[in-house]
Amino acid sequence: MRQQQAQRATPAPQPRLTPTTTRGGTPPRAQPAAGTAQITTSFNSSVTDGYIMVRVGGDVIAHENLYQETGRFLLKRRVPRNVNVSREITPKSADVDIWVIIPSMNIQEHRTLRGNFLPGSSHHLVVSFDPQNKTFNYRMN
Repeated sequence: MRQQQAQRATPAPQPRLTPTTTRGGTPPRAQPAAGTAQITTSFNSSVTDGYIMVRVGGDVIAHENLYQETGRFLLKRRVPRNVNVSREITPKSADVDIWVIIPSMNIQEHRTLRGNFLPGSSHHLVVSFDPQNKTFNYRMN
C-alpha cells in the first residue's frame, strides 16, 4: 500500500521546451499569403493636383492624390508626389480599371486592362505620364 502511495506522489517528468525565436538579421520579406494575391501600383507624378484610382473587379486598390501639401497656414503649397501602394486581394480574373484625373491640365484618363490574379502571385502596375504630349503608358506584369 505504501508503494502505491509513493507512486502517486511522484510527479511525471515534464518535456523540456526550447525557444523557437531567432534574434538579429533582417526581417523576412513580406510575401502574400497563400490564399491571396498582391498588386502594387506605382505612378511617378510630376503634377501638383489630381489623383489616381485603381479598381480590380469591384475592389478599390488605390485612391491616392498625386501631390502632397507642405508648409503651414499661408505658406502651404503643393508638390508632386510619387505614388506606390501595395494591397492584397482575393484571387480572381477581373478587369483592372485605372482612372487618372488632373484638373489643371483638363485630363480625365480611363483605361481598362485584363488581369488574372492567381493565389500567391504578385503583380506590379506601373503608370507613367508624359506631360509634353499628355499621354499615359500602362504596364502590368
